[in-house]
Amino acid sequence: MKSQTVLCLSILSLVLQGSYSDRRYCGRYLANTVAFECQNAMTKRTAMTEYDIWIPQRTARSARSKREIVEECCYKACSTDELLAYC
Repeated sequence: MKSQTVLCLSILSLVLQGSYSDRRYCGRYLANTVAFECQNAMTKRTAMTEYDIWIPQRTARSARSKREIVEECCYKACSTDELLAYC
């Protein structure tokens, strides 16, 4: 009975670890994932006014380029938090 419990817990931990680990996103899958994650992040935020922004929107958008996201999330694996940095 103990060995079955240990086996079940081991499998469960592997499944959970795989769902939260870093992944590689390339091509259309990268674009769709970023769009989806950014849309979800924007709907979860509270309403912001123009006066709540710390840096100008143009500066914030240019902080990370398209090439960087490919290098960071396609050539290497990245987390959801890293993807959200490109929103």
